[in-house]
Amino acid sequence: GMNYYDGSLRARQNISQQGGEQIRGESIYDNEGRAAVSIIPAPLNSTGLQYIENLNLNPSRESYSRSDFEGKAIAGKLSDTSGSSKYYSSNNDVFNQEHRDLIPDAQGYPLSISEYERSTLGRISKQKGVGKLYQENKENQSQYYYGSTNDFELKRLFGSNAGKAIYYRKVMSKDPNGQISVKYLDGSDKVIAEALAGAPPSNLTRLDNIRNDSV
Repeated sequence: GMNYYDGSLRARQNISQQGGEQIRGESIYDNEGRAAVSIIPAPLNSTGLQYIENLNLNPSRESYSRSDFEGKAIAGKLSDTSGSSKYYSSNNDVFNQEHRDLIPDAQGYPLSISEYERSTLGRISKQKGVGKLYQENKENQSQYYYGSTNDFELKRLFGSNAGKAIYYRKVMSKDPNGQISVKYLDGSDKVIAEALAGAPPSNLTRLDNIRNDSV
């Protein structure tokens, strides 16, 4: 594989070869220089290894940039005339493959988007997945919450050998299905415990020896 970086050493395009095809993906950054949009890789009719300008375009035929998503509740679509959005659409030109009809249609959204906290910590607060459903519906996005833990929680997990709570933190996340998970991390950001949280699914049977303690 091969990567292209800009003058600030931020990765812009990545290239790989698979089965004789060249596959390219692209990353786009927000106004703060944080990786905000990841356009999923797609095969291209190209054999050269040079950087491709205007690889992924917006509907105005301009290079897709931060102005297409920054400060918007719903990001702008990509044009299906080029790049990944063309491949993942009915407009693709893969006519010589028997599985052409099995290529999913991203409906202008062959990308995932990360939104960050309004802080200097660079932590992700929300993520939207690939496809129109995950881009346009708030219910289908991932959300992240960062907080602290306490001595009671740590001792319940690890007993009296647990360290002081000030050296640990807790991260909660909610996936597109609404499932909440909780992670405990140490001072080196290593996960020391992880659990699911929230109401149990109605199609599962509760264990009799489980207490109603929160995580």
